[in-house]
Amino acid sequence: MSIAAYTTFDKITLHYIPVVTLNDASNLGNLIALSWLATQSGAIQAEWKANWKTILVGGVISPGGYLLFLLALHLAPVAQLAPMREIGTVFGTILGIVVLKEAQGRRRITAAGLITVGVILLGLFGLNLRKDDVMNQKAYDNETFFEGYKQLRATGSGLNDALEQPAIRSLLPALSGLEVLDLGCGMGQFAAYCADSAEKRIVGVDISEKMISYARAQNAGDNIEYIQMDIEEVQFQDNAFNLVVSSFVMHYVADYTGLLIEVYRWLRPGGSLSTYVSIRL
Repeated sequence: MSIAAYTTFDKITLHYIPVVTLNDASNLGNLIALSWLATQSGAIQAEWKANWKTILVGGVISPGGYLLFLLALHLAPVAQLAPMREIGTVFGTILGIVVLKEAQGRRRITAAGLITVGVILLGLFGLNLRKDDVMNQKAYDNETFFEGYKQLRATGSGLNDALEQPAIRSLLPALSGLEVLDLGCGMGQFAAYCADSAEKRIVGVDISEKMISYARAQNAGDNIEYIQMDIEEVQFQDNAFNLVVSSFVMHYVADYTGLLIEVYRWLRPGGSLSTYVSIRL
């Protein structure tokens, strides 16, 4: 259960911060949490003196392995990656019994067998949202998912409000007199923020029906227009906007270069694009 729990936590966190950032934060947290214990343990100190070279190599390889796993988790559904993480326990058990001759072999083999059965069941029956649905953020039209996301945003304590919105707003020019396009507008909070400062048109585009319905009901304005459409399919005239904003959306698109070409066409001379994306290594 604990492996499944922190794998799910990693997957959720990767929606908000880059792979490298999460890897570095985890390694730093482990260093801070375990350093004091290591200095107080005579057994650990003795092990360090005897095998410090091997420990250093392991200290380099281990974070690298976690980085590779986070990269895979960023690109693939959690239902595919969680079983792979669980199976590492099985291999560890087999190595411990066969190579290291550890005790309680029968009990541990039984536990490893149960894990293997669970891995197979996850692979056969686990929740696996279609890749195109995830990439197009249609998952937000799932009632349970949407309600949970809405409650998170209502508290103002999620990473959207703590990190994403302050970061994207810090990139903005002065909004007075600008026409703004928000690609992946979600519930419309950012469009409403822009409308308070920009006297002219604000357009928000999102593929999710529930997101757009919420935006029209809760974040409407005389100068705001919401469009339900895939951001790769929506069309505007040339030189339609002074500013295009896209937060945590563009890394999902199939044709990143093609979308940037369209954004360039939509922007007026001197216009700008402000975007905040997850890093794909």
